[in-house]
Amino acid sequence: TTNGSFFRFRPETQRLIPFGSYSGTNPWGITFDQWGWHLGSHPVFGNAAYALNPPYPAQHLRAENFINAFTGTCGQEFIYSRHFPEELQGCYVRVRYKHVNTVELSRWVQKDTHYEERKIGLLWQSKDLSFIPTDIRFGPRGDLYICDWYNPAKGHDQYSLRDTRRDKSNGRIWRVTAKGHALLHPAKIAGESIPALLELLKSYEYRTRYTAKIELRERDRTEVRSALDAWLSALDPHDAKFEQHALEALWMYRNVGAVNRELMTRLLRASNENVRAAAMRELRWWQAAMPDPIGLLRQGANDQSGLVRLEAVITAGYFGLGNWPVLENAGSRGANFGDVKGESMGVSAIDVALETLRHPMAPSLEYALRTTLDATKSIWVKDGAFLVKNFTALQQFIAKTDLPPPPRGTPPTPKDPFDASSPTVVEIGTVPEQMRFTLE
Repeated sequence: TTNGSFFRFRPETQRLIPFGSYSGTNPWGITFDQWGWHLGSHPVFGNAAYALNPPYPAQHLRAENFINAFTGTCGQEFIYSRHFPEELQGCYVRVRYKHVNTVELSRWVQKDTHYEERKIGLLWQSKDLSFIPTDIRFGPRGDLYICDWYNPAKGHDQYSLRDTRRDKSNGRIWRVTAKGHALLHPAKIAGESIPALLELLKSYEYRTRYTAKIELRERDRTEVRSALDAWLSALDPHDAKFEQHALEALWMYRNVGAVNRELMTRLLRASNENVRAAAMRELRWWQAAMPDPIGLLRQGANDQSGLVRLEAVITAGYFGLGNWPVLENAGSRGANFGDVKGESMGVSAIDVALETLRHPMAPSLEYALRTTLDATKSIWVKDGAFLVKNFTALQQFIAKTDLPPPPRGTPPTPKDPFDASSPTVVEIGTVPEQMRFTLE
């Protein structure tokens, strides 16, 4: 896609927030792990590409020049299911519909500044090219379901849209279970009480927590907020999973448009770097509610974990811009975006983001910082004091991350030795709207 982009949609506000634009391929197959890390295909580690878009028609640098990215997949799903073997927990299954027709199994490996995939092998691969796995999802009993488009005509540019083999009514669903392992009892969600639904946020199964949060979003927000306060206060801080459960609470507060400043501050100092990174990610939407958002941002930009620093860099780009989405009921404190105060706050945030250059960098973190700088250039380029302070660092970093210029001119095409054999030349046409040639 020439003008590809991601969008964040908030149903209650009917607002789209575009981010991560670059010239690449279709960014299909998005899912998230238990800490909120984005697994996709283009790019694989999507969080590095979460900077807001620069003013249209400008786009960010191509992600694949910094981080792994590929095409040909529509879906991934992490294995958080007690029905599956212990050694597979935290791995993920990917369905690839193009070129290979496979269902793959990979590990999600944590590095200092990113996560990366490590392929284990194939669950299966079909010799039947009509097998086109396009989506994947765990069911409520812990079993895995794979959607198979099952069609001999695959793709919009490889085959005519009027190809008579296109089957619009048939398909297959594959169900995968683990031999010798009992299926789970489905959690009760529809019609359950709010306290019971909140207890499901402790569930090991990701899809149970996911579905419970969807149900809670449909309930009265005031009642959910009150029950959530009580649920959070009842958590045992000595529990090994306390920080993970508290993170679920943080996400739930945002789901109902509420703020818990004490919880946010606590999780930004959590012992688990994944929790600190997730809280830093949420600061994008909570900044107007926090007493010292720039101070919290600086804390993340200088964190010992590269994952937290990456999220701080991206979050800096959400400070002080006119399209910054204000969290409902967040309070009146914060920048008035579009005026001098808002732009000043945005420049301060970018100044903090540049502090990450004092720490070890890596391609994913470089991409996050470069795209954040490009997205916010309209505000920091006008600030003389900022430019004087950071001129050398900016000049060196931008030069380092600029793509190499395209080659000048078109290199001559080498002669094909086949042409020297005096081949017979024939003209072949095509039959309109059919995958047939005029010369059989």
